[in-house]
Amino acid sequence: MAHSNQIREFLLTNKGINILDVYVGPSGVLTGSARVAQAAQERAVAITHQQEIELKKRTLESKRKALEAQLAALHNELKVGEEEMKKLSKQEQAQQHRLAEERKKIGQMRKADKESEKGASE
Repeated sequence: MAHSNQIREFLLTNKGINILDVYVGPSGVLTGSARVAQAAQERAVAITHQQEIELKKRTLESKRKALEAQLAALHNELKVGEEEMKKLSKQEQAQQHRLAEERKKIGQMRKADKESEKGASE
């Protein structure tokens, strides 16, 4: 009959013999309480690792939200600045237009003065 030469842990139960799977720990095959302790330790490490991953995910999500809020604030600031520049540009254009109109009126007045001087000198 073929058989395994591996070390196996077995349990004697009311239903008969129960052969457990081989449990290899860092120092070899573990049985009994050493097996239970190693399994508990590995579960604790896995839980701690999972908690660290979840914490990093939450931290990263928090940072992402903060950066998105900063980005939105900067976009809003840029939009306000652009609107202010448009307003200043329109004001500057209106002022330049008024100055041009005033110069034109002054020029017309001077021509009138020159024509009246010509009539007086003739």
